Amino acid sequence: MANPQYRQPLHLFLPTDPYNIKKTKQMTKIFKKILTFSLFFCLASIIPGCSSPVRHMSSDACLVQQGNSPKDVMDILGRPRVKKQTATGELWTYYSAQKSPLKRTAGVNLLFGTVSYDVVHVSFVNNLVSDCQYRHATEQEFEQSEIAEKAIEQ
Repeated sequence: MANPQYRQPLHLFLPTDPYNIKKTKQMTKIFKKILTFSLFFCLASIIPGCSSPVRHMSSDACLVQQGNSPKDVMDILGRPRVKKQTATGELWTYYSAQKSPLKRTAGVNLLFGTVSYDVVHVSFVNNLVSDCQYRHATEQEFEQSEIAEKAIEQ
């Protein structure tokens, strides 16, 4: 059995002065606000990391070589977002949006963060790859390009 002198009620340790009680209540409110904000910030920082795997268009584009068939390109990059007939053949365009962590965070994504785009153009002549180009574009550059217009049409 524990010694009774160490089992004092909790209220004996709290201040009894009315001013100190008021100050303690204020400190408790401030501590709760800080704790709530810290918890929200930690969760908001962790949740964007729980998203699906990131696709690296630049490394995928490096796998496309001259002479590859359209099937080979589809195996590497998947289905193109935009297909365009050119005078010499066909142009396939792939793009993906890269959002910053703040842009992926709910609640602050409308005000903060940036979006950039990875764009890959694959040119075909006689049904074989003749050229493959990778480009990184800002949101403004992407929206001003004809790629964005074609994407809206589809």
